[in-house]
Amino acid sequence: MTEQELYAVIAEHEADRVEFTVIERRVSHAKTFDAQPCLGSQLADLSQPLFLIDYRLQAVAPEVIAENNRSVEHQLASLRFFDLSHGCPTHGGILLFGLDVRAWLPGAYIQFLRVGGDSLDAEILNDQTLYGDLLSVLRELDGDAEALPQPDADGDGGAQARVRTKTRGWSHRCPRRGSAQCL
Repeated sequence: MTEQELYAVIAEHEADRVEFTVIERRVSHAKTFDAQPCLGSQLADLSQPLFLIDYRLQAVAPEVIAENNRSVEHQLASLRFFDLSHGCPTHGGILLFGLDVRAWLPGAYIQFLRVGGDSLDAEILNDQTLYGDLLSVLRELDGDAEALPQPDADGDGGAQARVRTKTRGWSHRCPRRGSAQCL
């Protein structure tokens, strides 16, 4: 290898390293979908009682709430449910506390389908579309799941679908870990 070829290889490796560093910087500033602002929405699109009473009381220690003199926007922003730079809720804030979630995220719903057999061609026994704020949807889904048949006593597995959800404890345990881990 000549000296000129050696310099070409070193320059190529240096260019790769610089490109990798630029990509790393770009990725480190990227936000996940739930943390991105929901442009066009505003604080009025969120259910403040749902945040202040149902969520905040479970997610934040009572002594912190007592000392807190910040606005609702700043409280939401501290939990990444509001983007102060854009003056609007994040997608996560809309999903959790939105008054009309589907107006901002049209695909934010769960379709619940119960059929009377082993295939989707069987008779449809129950067909529902659940939408709204995430906590309400999960509570409703939990109620629907309890209405499903339970496993056979002999444990043969049967053809019936068995669904179990754990949403009742969500508001008590999950917020301390963060909403992303609940979902």
